[in-house]
Amino acid sequence: MAQRKGKIFMDRLLAAAVCFQLFWVLFDLACPQSLFLPELSSLLLAAALTAKAVSALVAGPKLPKLGATSWWLALSVSAYLLIDALCFLRSGGALFWEKYRVVGVSLLTAAGLAACLMKGLLHPKQIFSVIWFSGIAVGIVALVDSFLLNFTLNPYTYRMTTRIDYNMYATVLFCAGCGGFGVWLKSRRRMADQLLFLLSAAFLWVMAYLSGSRRILLALLPVSLVFVVFLIRDNAKKPQLLASAAVGVILLSLFSAAAAAAWENRSVTVQENAPPSETSLSQRYETVTSPAADNESGALKTRTALWRAALREIYTAYLPHTAAFWFGKGGGWDIRLYDRLLAEGADSELSAVFADGEKYAGKLSAHNFLLTDMLCGGVVKLLSGVVLWGVISAAAVKAFKKDYRSALPVILITAAVLANNLISNRYGFLYDKYFYVSIILIVGILERGTADERQNGYLHNDLGAPEG
Repeated sequence: MAQRKGKIFMDRLLAAAVCFQLFWVLFDLACPQSLFLPELSSLLLAAALTAKAVSALVAGPKLPKLGATSWWLALSVSAYLLIDALCFLRSGGALFWEKYRVVGVSLLTAAGLAACLMKGLLHPKQIFSVIWFSGIAVGIVALVDSFLLNFTLNPYTYRMTTRIDYNMYATVLFCAGCGGFGVWLKSRRRMADQLLFLLSAAFLWVMAYLSGSRRILLALLPVSLVFVVFLIRDNAKKPQLLASAAVGVILLSLFSAAAAAAWENRSVTVQENAPPSETSLSQRYETVTSPAADNESGALKTRTALWRAALREIYTAYLPHTAAFWFGKGGGWDIRLYDRLLAEGADSELSAVFADGEKYAGKLSAHNFLLTDMLCGGVVKLLSGVVLWGVISAAAVKAFKKDYRSALPVILITAAVLANNLISNRYGFLYDKYFYVSIILIVGILERGTADERQNGYLHNDLGAPEG
């Protein structure tokens, strides 16, 4: 009896440590001033996992029983991770440590998530809840910072964000909305569930809009359509719930528009304090509807210059050389490439776009993981990445067929990871914490299924009526 109580205590401790870790790791992505709580949570999780591993060794180690798709996914991730690590080892200890201290934390979090999901200590809905609450917490901190306590977290005048990289801040809010969507999909169809999700969605949408992130604004459009489709489908046989949801969507959309307009009006009063290089939200979002404006000065122009420079380097310095073509020139080589091109003035287009070369020293990268992989690891790493994302796509489709309510939010987050790494991310998707969370959730859905939530009546039978 005592041994069983001890095991139950250890299991609960591990589940709590994983949730604590996931919350603070995601919070820290959007708000780095997190009082060393991510470091503390990592230590607690490492201790909990060590204790769990020791007890497993005493009982006798067992390999996890995974299906073919999960094994292919695990092998693809492992192969890509090995190739990436070898590329960065070629570049020296400094760059390796800069990337792999973040990768190490992500792998620790993934190990904890995997242990809990495989043993049934946590279920997808609980993971979605943590992702959801982390984004809401970040939004509340940004709101309090801007209007009440003035922690001076926000480095901008026109935008509301808690870090300089406002795109990463907005990504946390976006993924939090996907997590909330997952909680809603996995919950009973009740008025309270719908109202809570709609209120949080409106809040997160407004805060994401005020960040000034154009990529997240574009991502919100298709995701909103997905939500509306499932809202109608789930409530098709419940007219009262459908009507209340429709009214809620309309009212909260009006509230969102009013809040965004109020922030724009506030921006007029603080215009004198804004730096000359910072544009208002309305000016930034004009480039979303007017590509020509963005081409003159904006993300499209900078990325075009970066991508063309990378392609020219591949054509001139990689194709003629067998070693560079197949194995690249080492991790972080794209960063060195742009520093060299700017210092030498060797690329006129790049020099024109990034006129103040010293300002961008060490800060530019290929802004596309395919180009980065080719420059750093050659064809071997590039093909490994393509294969990996092919396996991820196949696994996601299979997970959707098995349990669409758990898989859909994960697919939305995974799509955001892929999109972000096709247009940004300094060190590729292995540097992205949401990548690991998505992979583990996909495997968890494939292997554990939905038996845990059928027992509680949370799931619907296929696309139809509730079970139980």
